[in-house]
Amino acid sequence: MENIKLNFFALANQDDTFKVYRSLVNKGSMTKIESDYRAKLPFNDEWLLYDISLKPKSGYESFECQYSVNSIFSEYFIFNLLIEKINSDWKECRYILSENSKYKEIRFITYSQKKGCTQIIVHPYYLKSERKIGFLFQHHFALSTNEKFDRQTQILSYSLDNSGRPNVFIYRDKEAVIQEFITKKFKPFLNNSSLQIESYFLNIPVKELSQKSYKVGKNQFSLSQFVGIKNSGPFRPVIESVQYLFLFSEKTRSLARDVYLGLTGKLFPGQFSGLSDFFSLSINKDIVNHHIVEIFDQTHLDNFCAQIDELKQQHPESKIMLIAALPRGFKGVEGVFDAYGYIKFIALKQGIYCQFVTEDSFFKKDQLKWSISNIALQIFSKLGGKPWLVKPAKNNCLILGLGSAHEEVEGKTKKHVAYTVCLDSSGDFKYIRPLSSSQDQNEYIKNLALSLEDILRSELDAHYTSFVLHLPSKIKREEINTIKNVVNKIRNDNSCEVIVVKINTWHRFYGFGNHNTRVPYESSLIQLSSNQFLLWTEGLQHGKEVLRRVSEPLFIDFIEPPKSMESKIECLQDILNLTGANWRGFNSKAQPISILYSKLIADFMKEFSHLEECKNFSVLRTESVAPWFL
Repeated sequence: MENIKLNFFALANQDDTFKVYRSLVNKGSMTKIESDYRAKLPFNDEWLLYDISLKPKSGYESFECQYSVNSIFSEYFIFNLLIEKINSDWKECRYILSENSKYKEIRFITYSQKKGCTQIIVHPYYLKSERKIGFLFQHHFALSTNEKFDRQTQILSYSLDNSGRPNVFIYRDKEAVIQEFITKKFKPFLNNSSLQIESYFLNIPVKELSQKSYKVGKNQFSLSQFVGIKNSGPFRPVIESVQYLFLFSEKTRSLARDVYLGLTGKLFPGQFSGLSDFFSLSINKDIVNHHIVEIFDQTHLDNFCAQIDELKQQHPESKIMLIAALPRGFKGVEGVFDAYGYIKFIALKQGIYCQFVTEDSFFKKDQLKWSISNIALQIFSKLGGKPWLVKPAKNNCLILGLGSAHEEVEGKTKKHVAYTVCLDSSGDFKYIRPLSSSQDQNEYIKNLALSLEDILRSELDAHYTSFVLHLPSKIKREEINTIKNVVNKIRNDNSCEVIVVKINTWHRFYGFGNHNTRVPYESSLIQLSSNQFLLWTEGLQHGKEVLRRVSEPLFIDFIEPPKSMESKIECLQDILNLTGANWRGFNSKAQPISILYSKLIADFMKEFSHLEECKNFSVLRTESVAPWFL
């Protein structure tokens, strides 16, 4: 398989040594001079802790250091060298030294306008898999304060092309703008210095994981979820009877009618044959009810609950699916009552299921035509059907996707919340379970540890031999340390395999293929270090052109890794597979559901944290075994 060009330029002279000045840290000493860097360096056959200065200092000994000795300190060294040179000699364009960033970085502003500015972000980085040090380069469009994020913003960030359509050449555009900055400005500036860099992106060897395979009805496997269900039916149909309840205003009556006709297969038969034909899920006028609401406000929606109660009493053995057709401007608009979120809250509290269609998304019938199959998929899944599963790499494996939300007021954390989405490696959704909720951080951490240990020990009695915990990128360090402690405790008491993986959707890395779009192939995997990888969950299909914009790769970091490389590859394959287990849409494949589902729940809990049922998690227990958040 062809290599991928990482967004990394290595220093031209990797064997150079550099001189620093160090002073041994006395045991128990916690104070450090602010200008020093504290790190371990070798002394004879030992690694000792030193305070390190980049300039001569009284009482400090000189030390000749190689880049490979301490990679983190080497990044610190070349970054400070770069800052010093830029502050004294750089005249090409404006730059910003980011003081509050998670990473050491400099932002070069290559183009400015009223809407915002184009930036090239430069980070020092030691690439352990290749034993090379250099710099990572990112392209970013920074929106100006008080400017709205809109179509023009997406064009300037290359997300959309100049005509406003999804940009299938986003990889090529980003590669070009970075390479131009390197060639015309950055490399000439560093020539004849110790920071001189190579002329081109570094090529990294690629491993290709297996294609995603979907298990549908009749125990058949397919490379396409849609084709598989069309030919063999869903993996597991909805068994219970269903009553549908359409909620709309006079303004959205026609939208609700179109959705109903689309779900029966009568409106867009060429795109979707209907719930009954495709999913074996009945829908007809005999089981469809409706309620016309005058205004989508809290008072009218609270009154609507009486009809829900009546329908539940009339059909106690049936599941109720609420389908709400919302007018424009009732979802995510500042200063406007959030009817979308409140209806979802009502549905959870009432123990029914809900699906939304909005005029914002479907103001043209043609837009509904291409979305009706995904709307039907979500309805089917929320009612307990299982449209498909994925073929797992690690068998008898339980996956816990951990999520956390931290409610902040005026920059201070007011409340901490944690929960887990539980599924197996086939993508079979099991349950949502609260882990901890408290205003006191110490109590929150204590309960997090107790609840997580309780879940893992209770699942040990099942047939699982492996447990893999998927953590999102925004989880806090103290939470990670607590999780690691619980995992090590379980490992010591049992022979099972317990693995912790952090899955990052926001990170510093990018890669470019050799196709004219520069998009790598789907399932491409490159290794950055022994425990860190980049994985493309979307991309080129062999023999096919890119027809839509694809997402950036996932940055995967094994925090508590398995013992063997074989087990790591199995975990990576399952992460890839779980991106195809997303029942929100047939083409939703950017993130594994363990992370995506956690984020959806976090957004809901954060939005309604002021309500009592969300404060004590009782609203989640109402429907904890169904994916209501799709």
